[in-house]
Amino acid sequence: GRTRMVGDPEQVVADYRRAVSAAEDEAGRTGQSALSTPGEALPTLTQGAPLETARPPVKAPQTPPLAITGLKVQDDAGTAREQFSAGESLFLSADVESQSALACHVSLELKTADGQVLFRGTHVLGTVPAGRSELRLALTRPGLGGGRFLAAVAVGGDAATSASRVETTFEVSAKPGAQGPLSPEVGWTLHAMAETAA
Repeated sequence: GRTRMVGDPEQVVADYRRAVSAAEDEAGRTGQSALSTPGEALPTLTQGAPLETARPPVKAPQTPPLAITGLKVQDDAGTAREQFSAGESLFLSADVESQSALACHVSLELKTADGQVLFRGTHVLGTVPAGRSELRLALTRPGLGGGRFLAAVAVGGDAATSASRVETTFEVSAKPGAQGPLSPEVGWTLHAMAETAA
């Protein structure tokens, strides 16, 4: 009912086997041991590494120096939404917290619901001030067609600063008569061809 040993798995397993072996020897000598008596602990070992060791200290989780704490998809009025029409502008608003002023970069990834990457790019952002900031990305002509999409935003500093990444999803309604994840701006024209003499 209590922890006997914490440590390297090979050492713990080896000491466990030695304790079971000692219990088997005891059973051979006395006819009774921890192996045959429910609730009885295996014998304490006196040779080799001690069975009982101190539990290693638990490290407190580290607060990242730069982190995204929230991500919203908004319309041009700044209202958070999950539904958009094809061709409509949308904006990604990320809440960023930094422990100190840090030079950093930001990356954006757009994928379809089934994981197809439509866009992936990184931009050098400059220096993020200490404290809380709002990072807003405008997608004025996203060119997205009908479907559900995933947007992922990540911020990171230099090589010593791990990137913080947050994802969100949103839906786009297709234009009438259109299919597929993309909705490019197209303009059809028709030109009559001049007839040539036979």
